[in-house]
Amino acid sequence: MTNPLTGHAGTIKRINAALVKDALRIRGTATRRELAEATHLSQPTVNAIVRSLCEENAVVRRGMAVSSGGRRAGLYALNYESLCAAAVLALSDRLEYAVTDGSSAILDHGRAPVQPALPYPEQVCALVGRLRDHYPNIRVAAVGIQSAVGVLGELFAVPRLPHLERTDLRQALRRGLGIPVVLENDVNMCALGYYRMELARKTDAMAYLHLSTGLGAGLILDGRVHRGFSRFSGELSFLYAGDEYPGGTLEETLIRTPDEDLKALLLARLAMSLICVLNPPFLVLGGSRVSARTVEQVGELCLQQLPKGVAPHFLYAGNDEMRYLYSGLSCAAQELVDTELRLVQAGEP
Repeated sequence: MTNPLTGHAGTIKRINAALVKDALRIRGTATRRELAEATHLSQPTVNAIVRSLCEENAVVRRGMAVSSGGRRAGLYALNYESLCAAAVLALSDRLEYAVTDGSSAILDHGRAPVQPALPYPEQVCALVGRLRDHYPNIRVAAVGIQSAVGVLGELFAVPRLPHLERTDLRQALRRGLGIPVVLENDVNMCALGYYRMELARKTDAMAYLHLSTGLGAGLILDGRVHRGFSRFSGELSFLYAGDEYPGGTLEETLIRTPDEDLKALLLARLAMSLICVLNPPFLVLGGSRVSARTVEQVGELCLQQLPKGVAPHFLYAGNDEMRYLYSGLSCAAQELVDTELRLVQAGEP
């Protein structure tokens, strides 16, 4: 006999509210009856949740549904402007930032220099604090960083910010800001942003190769970022270039070479590895050191080696690197707000 799931009434209410908000995010607008059907919650429960979310200004009414012969029902939608996030790209010499709403639209953006003499976490906190002064609806901070991020938020493999190695940056930011904080690898967030903006309605899987000031990969499996058991997935900067390119990593070779054909060849080898292991339907290449021509060359080289019918669609991310990054951070931030609590049966992983 299955034991029923139970919990504190306030916890259950928050989970049910998250279900309603997820349904609205997917549908855009919906009646309360449609929300009950989508969430499998009772109609009285949905009515109470919608009323509470409207009082919080998290949900607003958007007109009336088309009548099917009876009384017209009200349409409800998320109030994206009330669900803002501060998205920060943490680099060694500067902090790039944006304020995004719940739909990932960028409301403001800019940059601030990093002061070497001041503690790094304090500078991130100070920046987010200034943004919250101007945008009081910021509910969460999302930080993308050129580093692997452990399960508990500790940084590791941080070649560009070595003084942050094994720093629990997420906890430091949570203490300093007093709001939920998302800390993620920057390339993973570029991959997530591209997927959500361009491919989410077409597929649930994608591989992303990124080359700019560094080399990395982001993997989307079942519609979510794949991070690996130790959250080291995609850290391509540690790959050896091979005996034919002595004296450095594959990342260093790709960044240093002025030879566009060599760059395409090395990226094609990486692409082939991803294709043969993961067999993704889409392989996206992006970053400031990748051009549309590079993507064409990579696709041509891979097609020469692959059996017929197994090649993915090769796509160029264009010059929207920061837009995809901020979109990914915004998505991760909203997911944190809405799914910070999860119910599982005993014995589930």
